[in-house]
Amino acid sequence: MKMQTVTGWTTSWPTSGLSKISTLPNELLVEIFRFSAFSQPITNIRQLRGKKSWLSLTHVCSHWRDISLEDHCLWSNVVLDIGSLAWGKEFLARARGGMVDVTIRGTNAPHSPRVLVPTLDLLETAKIISSHLTQIRSLNVCLSRGYDINYLLESFISDTSPLALMNLLVEVSHDAPPDHLVTLPAAIRNATPLRNLQINCLFFDWTSMVFTGLVHLSLQRQDRLCAPSMETFLQVLRSCPCLETLSLLDAGPLYETEHTVHEPVRLPRLRQLTMKNWSADLKYVLEYLVFPPSTKVALTYTGSGEKYSDMLDIFPSSCASLIDKASRARRTDIRLLGTDHVTGRLEIHCDDDISTINSHPGLSIAICSMYAACLVEPLVSFFSRHTEHLAVHQPSSSSPRWLNHLQKYSALTTLATDVDPERLVSVLEQTDEETKLICPKLTMVTFTGKYFALSQVGAQRILGCVEGRGGCSGTFTYLSTHKEVLFHCAYPLSRLKHL
Repeated sequence: MKMQTVTGWTTSWPTSGLSKISTLPNELLVEIFRFSAFSQPITNIRQLRGKKSWLSLTHVCSHWRDISLEDHCLWSNVVLDIGSLAWGKEFLARARGGMVDVTIRGTNAPHSPRVLVPTLDLLETAKIISSHLTQIRSLNVCLSRGYDINYLLESFISDTSPLALMNLLVEVSHDAPPDHLVTLPAAIRNATPLRNLQINCLFFDWTSMVFTGLVHLSLQRQDRLCAPSMETFLQVLRSCPCLETLSLLDAGPLYETEHTVHEPVRLPRLRQLTMKNWSADLKYVLEYLVFPPSTKVALTYTGSGEKYSDMLDIFPSSCASLIDKASRARRTDIRLLGTDHVTGRLEIHCDDDISTINSHPGLSIAICSMYAACLVEPLVSFFSRHTEHLAVHQPSSSSPRWLNHLQKYSALTTLATDVDPERLVSVLEQTDEETKLICPKLTMVTFTGKYFALSQVGAQRILGCVEGRGGCSGTFTYLSTHKEVLFHCAYPLSRLKHL
């Protein structure tokens, strides 16, 4: 019996329907309770009070209640809601000294957001934290403005036992004023087991962010007034030689026209790099990051006024490794999602491993600019060398110039597009200098008929283009329910979808 099924019974069936489940061994009931509790991420007290909360399991009968109270791991997800601390304190008591994950939430400060005077509830919260330092494995601090978050973080100073903290998330509401500068105390910086750090706030002190053992680092929503110098930023990364994931979303150094040249920082273990920022700032940071070719990279360039006309406009000249990574792509997806100064957005997803079609690609780029449309043609030309699977979607373009570059795709097997079918056929019927059809390996075409209708004659012509390369005949059937037309060939299989 699947654990999900049993858990569903325990949270939704009436008591009379649970007699068979109650006969299960206590050890199995413990596993069911844990699965139910840990599969429901609880971030506030309101969720715990819900009828479908795992906590309702403890109210079914005295037997189930006794089992749940004996299992200290079941109470390891602790929520300390400032202003309503009783629930969190009870969970800590039931955890009986075991390792816990704590979430501190404070959404409505009772005094002026400009006056950072610790309230009685905040003082009590800090006291609770300081008395359980050796138990806390993960800490999520989510406060609105008006709460003195630095006072709370200082409660981690311990004179007796070392911190057990492995994961720390600090989040302050976006309306916090500049004088709410978040500073991480030395006790947290020196916490040996700390592996995961996430900071999501406008103002934080970069000089307090020197760590030694971080594996995952995420920085978000930094106010540009609080941006660090490049030297400070690189020093933070140099102190994290074991870093595996790095996420910088609207955070990091700002580009300066006259800037000092720095020594790049090497991140030999980096597996995932995610960055989002203004184009100039993002490329400025990229210049100083050195990571393995296998690193999965996701970049989002913002700033509608940035002009693009070539692949080299996306990456700085020093990022030869990223350009090489893109040039080896065997699967490429180019989507133009808008063209004006507000909605202009171009997305590029490519990977040299075609088996990862359902996972994160090796390289993802999003460009938010009214000039992004200018990149479609040069990108199609750039990716022509190794690409086997190509998808290009360009709204309302009946005769896009990128089609002229299909003649370069000697390895292409699959093509997905939404262009005018007549124009597509005319291109696929072209031949090279040796009078051979272009794209000789093409065996599948996916036509998205969002902007141009596909007639039966047009469908026959496209199917003929595919069959001509495969050397076999096929038939097609209209499926009106799903609005698709499927074309089948004996071998190899050719299929045309009309969505």
